[in-house]
Amino acid sequence: MASGGFATSGWRVSLLQGDGSDRRFYRLEGRSGRLIALVSPRRPGAAVDENDSYAAIGGLLRRTGLPVPRFHLAAPEAGCFLMEDLGNLHLQSFATRLGSPTRLEQAYRAVIRMLLRLHRRVPARFSSEFCFDGAVYNAEFVFNRELEYFRTAFVNGYLGGALNAADFQPDFDRIADQAGRHRSGQVLHRDFQSRNLMVYRGRLGLLDFQGMRWGPATYDLASLLLDPYMALPDPLQDRLVDYYWRGASGFLQCDHQTFIRDYEMVRLCRHLQVLGAFAFLGQVKGKALFLDFIPTAWRRLTAWLDRPFAASLPRLRQWTADSEKRISNIE
Repeated sequence: MASGGFATSGWRVSLLQGDGSDRRFYRLEGRSGRLIALVSPRRPGAAVDENDSYAAIGGLLRRTGLPVPRFHLAAPEAGCFLMEDLGNLHLQSFATRLGSPTRLEQAYRAVIRMLLRLHRRVPARFSSEFCFDGAVYNAEFVFNRELEYFRTAFVNGYLGGALNAADFQPDFDRIADQAGRHRSGQVLHRDFQSRNLMVYRGRLGLLDFQGMRWGPATYDLASLLLDPYMALPDPLQDRLVDYYWRGASGFLQCDHQTFIRDYEMVRLCRHLQVLGAFAFLGQVKGKALFLDFIPTAWRRLTAWLDRPFAASLPRLRQWTADSEKRISNIE
């Protein structure tokens, strides 16, 4: 951290437990308060690094009134950040303590209002130059980074299958084409879920925003509602989808039928991506805690594929039906 211009002398330093990232976060506590330090070595030879995206997008969100941590020091070239501490209380922990369906819905409506502000305000100031990992959520990205991720990490890696991409065709192409259809002027956070949302001193905070890119705003809504960390009841999810639509219809530039059709397919992509990520993090990265969430994510996927829209995906539907017993044996 000293290479970024910050020394820890006089502060009590503790390493924070991370989730899926290889970056290291530290809490610094001293007489003047608490801060968070991020240490994230740059990738060799990268023109735009994850640190560059973190600094640029974090600064943009802060300027547009979104509740991201304030940077006290941002040295992306050194892989060092010093920022506001938003505490330890994730939305996941906060919501599970509410003890009332009414209060839970109120909390999630507040989150959706924040998401609407992000989707409404950020696109006009967003730039592809901010993006370290691709600037657009398009059909190619969907196929390679979500559908193929699911096949290699979950189907073959976690379940021990030996399937190639052709085994899921033409379903994968249909999913990628519809979910990755270009939507002018929309951005997505890409990991908008309860462990990246903080509740601190009565207000919300947003983390892990460096993967933001152009793409369907409905992806963030799907990420929030299918979140396997939170098992939100289906009727509540339906009401929250409607609540988002009533706030977003003015800037999404589509009718309600198109919105629901897009949401259904984009949410399916998120289901598949989550299962791939949990399998990869649990097996390859050795972070076994992620494996505990696979049963919930699997049940949500199979339920989603029972919906009428998925009748056009017979191979994926059949594979999930055939795999049910194997999943039960692993559980």
